[in-house]
Amino acid sequence: VALLMVVLAWLLLRIVFFDGCWWAWDDWFHVRYAYLWDGPPKNIYEARLFFNALLRASMALFGFRPIAWAMPGLLASLMTVLSAYWLGLRQLGRTGAFAVGLVAACMPIDILYCSVPLAGPVSAGFAACALALLMGSESRAGLAMAVVAASLAALCHPAEVFAVLAMAAAVFFFSSHKKAILFAAASIPLFLALDMGASALASGGDPLHNFALLRNWHDPDAYVVMYSAAWFTRPFTSLFFSKAFGFAIPIAVAGLFVEPLRRSRVYLGLLSYCFFLWLWFSFGSAKPTSYEPFWRDTRFWQPMTPALALMVGWIVQKKPSLRAFLLLGVCGLGVALVAASGTWGQAARISLEMLQYVRRNPNAAFLTDSLTVMQMEGYNHFQPIPNVCALPCSTGIPHRPAVFLLFNPLNQPEPVPNRPKPAPIGIENLRCGAPVLVTELKPRVIASFLPLRVLRRYPFLIRRPPGAIRPISFSADATYKTAACDASPE
Repeated sequence: VALLMVVLAWLLLRIVFFDGCWWAWDDWFHVRYAYLWDGPPKNIYEARLFFNALLRASMALFGFRPIAWAMPGLLASLMTVLSAYWLGLRQLGRTGAFAVGLVAACMPIDILYCSVPLAGPVSAGFAACALALLMGSESRAGLAMAVVAASLAALCHPAEVFAVLAMAAAVFFFSSHKKAILFAAASIPLFLALDMGASALASGGDPLHNFALLRNWHDPDAYVVMYSAAWFTRPFTSLFFSKAFGFAIPIAVAGLFVEPLRRSRVYLGLLSYCFFLWLWFSFGSAKPTSYEPFWRDTRFWQPMTPALALMVGWIVQKKPSLRAFLLLGVCGLGVALVAASGTWGQAARISLEMLQYVRRNPNAAFLTDSLTVMQMEGYNHFQPIPNVCALPCSTGIPHRPAVFLLFNPLNQPEPVPNRPKPAPIGIENLRCGAPVLVTELKPRVIASFLPLRVLRRYPFLIRRPPGAIRPISFSADATYKTAACDASPE
């Protein structure tokens, strides 16, 4: 009954907060390559061949649709929750396992990313299996399964190699069996063999093809200026509180004040695993041969999920007086953080609504920004749309009965640290008429009960602002009233 309740909670939350695709960058490249598979990998996203093969198999079963794109991540999320539950069952019994599974099911980072086609969440599912088998089993078969799970995790996403090393270091220091030596020694070479074999198959015989892509890749941190004060302090502030984990990390650290937990090798091993993982993903290098720091983004910390869930469940088990408060606080805050989510993925939904209008008007011409074009092509099976042009376009586009602007407010260029200043796309130089289509406005889930007048008064409550399709006037003596194309639609 406890396991059934955990799985039902997991399923309900994934249905309510289902995304399917964001069409940001990573997921666009993954789905495109998995769908077309048009040659050797050309970038680090396409080089994650195991994950892309999972995506391709999912689309073969379910078709070209959001549920197919999300299926690998959803299955990996279930792997994470079941691994955490099994660890809880081994260490804490059925009551503790229920608390551990519930915390894992409500962890914001898992809810946010599991229904989007990204390699990281799938890798985290395999890493969760590796952690469960390594920490919860003393048999050789369990260790062998941990090696396989860790190797597949690394094959999905090379960054998981560092999670494997963090697991190995934690078990080495806090386990009496020292299985970490064998675990690390077997996982890394097996990962290298699997990756080189897949690389050779995909590239026509070059086993180092994927490593060459990784070596040539450079993507500076887009969140903060490199080596600034914020660059150094952000990992510490995120450690205390983040949208990805809420207060789960400081609560797990607070378990050291509970005497039985302070003396538990398993608890100390789990806590040290999270520490080593945080340390590397905060200040370590993403490349083995040069220093390429990771982004200041808690999504790299996702393999912490089962360990944090077990530690929070352990505190709940040892402190019955705090049980209801802790469970309600951690799980309730996790769900609230997801319900308060911002605009991630909503730009693609605006583009999809506009694409439907474009398809209904094949004789008209449409101008828009390059990111909206990319998102539309994603929904269009990655095929160009002949009557849509990315700005800046000349006015000498093919003669059409009408020309419209597709204005997606979430895709407009904005300055980003460590990136070149974006060039204006020319919307401010166009003159437009009244909208012929205004896309649907969506509030944040947590504010969905509020009336429209309140949402318009407090724009931060809006998750998906309205986009607009407006006719463009090229004539200086237009008889109807015109407005700036980037003006918010009424």
